[in-house]
This record gives sequence, structure tokens and C-alpha cells, in this order.
Amino acid sequence: MNRLNQAKKLFEQPFTVKSLLELDNLIMEAQGEEAEALSQLWCIAIACADEQVYLQALDRGLV
Repeated sequence: MNRLNQAKKLFEQPFTVKSLLELDNLIMEAQGEEAEALSQLWCIAIACADEQVYLQALDRGLV
């Protein structure tokens, strides 16, 4: 499964810090257009995350 499909799969459940970390890792592994697409998904993921998850991600330096 390619990185973009792996990232889309993360959107099937409510976001957790773990799933945000997984998405972050996918972005770090990607290059070029794939990295751009994943970065756009990152913005959507952060917007979809509940406040508690957002604050935890902020504490871990993900945001």
C-alpha cells in the first residue's frame, strides 16, 4: 500500500496522537508530489482532531 493510501486509511477513525504520529512519519518518508499531498492531509487531520488530541500533539511538537 502506498503512503497516500496509508494516510487516507488513518481518516477512517477519530484521530489520536498515535495516528497523527503515523501521518507525520508518512510525510517524512515521502518526496515530491506525494509529500505535498500528504502535507495537505496533515492540515485536514489537525483540523479534524478534537481539542484534547490537538493539545497533546502540540505538547509533542507535532503542531
